Amino acid sequence: MTTLEDALAGLQLWPHHVETIRRTAEHLEAQPDVVALLLGGSLAHGFAIEGSDVDIVIVVTEEEFARREASTSLTFLSHDLATYEGGYVDGKYVSLEFLRDVADRAGDATRWGYDNARIVFTRDPELADLLARVVRYPAERVAERRERFVAQLLAWRWYHDQGFQKGDPYLQGISLNRVVLFACRLVLVENAMLYPFHKWAVRVTAGAPNRPAALMDDIAALYGDPTPARVEALVSGLLAHYGIDEAAADRTWGAYFVRDTELSWRAGPPPVDDL
Repeated sequence: MTTLEDALAGLQLWPHHVETIRRTAEHLEAQPDVVALLLGGSLAHGFAIEGSDVDIVIVVTEEEFARREASTSLTFLSHDLATYEGGYVDGKYVSLEFLRDVADRAGDATRWGYDNARIVFTRDPELADLLARVVRYPAERVAERRERFVAQLLAWRWYHDQGFQKGDPYLQGISLNRVVLFACRLVLVENAMLYPFHKWAVRVTAGAPNRPAALMDDIAALYGDPTPARVEALVSGLLAHYGIDEAAADRTWGAYFVRDTELSWRAGPPPVDDL
């Protein structure tokens, strides 16, 4: 049987985090509808500071998950379980079938949430194998992703230039952020690394071994001086680093951008941005 110490081995935690996790595990393990408890968030990813909250995933039975999903009660929050001032335990409820769905078809940001997650306790012996499937990088989609991310990168470079020429601060701002986002996404795909959503995107990209040496400095400088020339240098330098033919990509990005942005509603519900 795995002990709490074994489950948390190798993580940088403060004593109050360990005690809070212990109290949380005791609280949840006593509930028959709880199948397993995972530790995630900054503590599991190695990004913790002394005051970090404790992020958890509570795996419950299918019946309990269905009940919670129907009543929109899929989150957990407790200040009482925390043993330190300002601390709290924050989590979400999932089920094994939900995790299988994540493994089969979820995007990177959902998958990354389980990367390096620690099983604090489990009543299901197959959970570890299921989590390994969840965080597997979809290597078979690297070529496709590369084309789509390059198209977004070039499209938003064009929009940024348009915003600059028209003196439109909104268009400049959103375009700049999208350029940085898809620069990070291209780096991650070239390193077969999952994308962690916006909060950790730049930090995780900084840890990618195969990236331009000055990329992170260039991104920081871009936010201080967001000129089209800096955007152009960042984009062109990134494409050159990975041996991507910029002229060829420049001829095709429009078709990819239209499909993935303007016509994405044809493959499913429109994203919330476009409702």
